[in-house]
Amino acid sequence: MSLFPDTHLSDQISSLERSFTIRNLSYSVLF
Repeated sequence: MSLFPDTHLSDQISSLERSFTIRNLSYSVLF
């Protein structure tokens, strides 16, 4: 039994990944 559900953690990580990817894409377009 884990205190935190894996789904919540993976959701957080995926959202973070998405934001970073979007930021990287915008930067690559700008420069």
